[in-house]
Amino acid sequence: MPTRKKHAADSTLEERIKRLEEIEAIRKMKAEYVLACDERRWDDAMRYFTSRAVVAFGPFGKFESRQELEKFFKETMPVTISFTVHRLSNPIIEVKGDTAKGIWYCEIPSTHIPTNKAIVQQGTYFDDYIKEGNEWKHTKLDLVYSYITEFGEGWVKKNMVAV
Repeated sequence: MPTRKKHAADSTLEERIKRLEEIEAIRKMKAEYVLACDERRWDDAMRYFTSRAVVAFGPFGKFESRQELEKFFKETMPVTISFTVHRLSNPIIEVKGDTAKGIWYCEIPSTHIPTNKAIVQQGTYFDDYIKEGNEWKHTKLDLVYSYITEFGEGWVKKNMVAV
């Protein structure tokens, strides 16, 4: 898990700049991934995972192979959620060489197909990344939900996630 360690004292300026460039590359990768999800470009979303990535979406399931994840995106999502806008914030990213860890808050206004209702999903991403060639990819993505609720109800009245 990322920590609040300071790297300035034990790093050269060049090393610190390189670490900042890697953090920015991870931020960009994560933004591109959620945009691909929001635009329902599932093949593009898949490119942000290693071949052995483990992905957990709370009540939506855990996927331990690329085939399981692709099936989720292409078969389950089109009949479960028709609209999403991922709002990511508060990233904490720690890079160590060609590996990294990240924590992000995430709020996702969505349309739930089975109920035809607007819902809001909120949780925290706990990610592990690896750099393959010049690209950062997820080796682990774990979205831990705080709440999923109907838009007008709010998480106090109706939380669809057992907390």
